[in-house]
Amino acid sequence: MTLVIVLAIIIGLAVVAVAFLASRRRRSRLNPVLRVGNKLPAFTAETEDGEIVEHESLRGKPAVIVFLRGSWCPFCNNQVKNLTGHYRKINDMGASLLFITARPLQTTSRVAKVFGVDFTFWLDPDLKIARLLGILSPEGVPDEIRDKFGQDTVWPTALVLDAGGTIRYANQSSDVRARPDPAVFVRELQKLGR
Repeated sequence: MTLVIVLAIIIGLAVVAVAFLASRRRRSRLNPVLRVGNKLPAFTAETEDGEIVEHESLRGKPAVIVFLRGSWCPFCNNQVKNLTGHYRKINDMGASLLFITARPLQTTSRVAKVFGVDFTFWLDPDLKIARLLGILSPEGVPDEIRDKFGQDTVWPTALVLDAGGTIRYANQSSDVRARPDPAVFVRELQKLGR
């Protein structure tokens, strides 16, 4: 009987160790370019109106940047919806909240309007920013919608930058369902104010 208990404990510990290592591997997907303490590399994007914008335009105040896979992604739409509850706090802290995606997000734009928030969306139609930052998800778009949205997208990624453009928080997941709680962004912004 004691041998059975010892074996059960050993097997249980092995399962916990494997799960821990697997979760560390998922978290370690973060590209070295996006490490906390690094400056965000320079890039250009498009506004929803087709104007070219430089990432440098974010300098001077903190920013929360969320890279979304597309309007077809229910997890992205849910993330935008969840951020509506924290938008005012982020704004009141003097920070910008910016979404970057490969295509216009009519669906998420509507969600933002329903909740009375004015989110900023930038477009990365050729996924140049995604490649630069190492967050490209090749063939990440589901097969059944590739004819409309293309085959490549981004890994879900979120950044908090200080006013000088230095990364103070970074989250990239290889699990498209995993997104940071929006309260994390507020806490990270509060740290900048200290």
